[in-house]
Amino acid sequence: MILLHGFPYDIHGFEEVAPPLAQAGFRVIVPFLRGFGESRFLHADTPRSGQQAAMGYDLLMLMDALAISSAVLAGYDWGGRADFLAVVSHSCRRRPPPLLSTRCCA
Repeated sequence: MILLHGFPYDIHGFEEVAPPLAQAGFRVIVPFLRGFGESRFLHADTPRSGQQAAMGYDLLMLMDALAISSAVLAGYDWGGRADFLAVVSHSCRRRPPPLLSTRCCA
């Protein structure tokens, strides 16, 4: 299961959600979106982009790097859009239940 945070939040938005999911047996991955937290570009010539499509691509590259062929995806705000864009281009990479995107805070 990959959980993606929104703007202007970070991975700490999942502090109360990730542990129970892990205890239920899910492998839970909560990465920083590009430009947040400890995220870094590996190469100086990597294009710097905050476009939603670039974040969707980052998600696919993360899944490839971790040898994850498909995953349950959930996110809110920018994270939800990144999930959606990754699924639009590679729907076979998402496992049911459906992709969710909701507001983080009331």
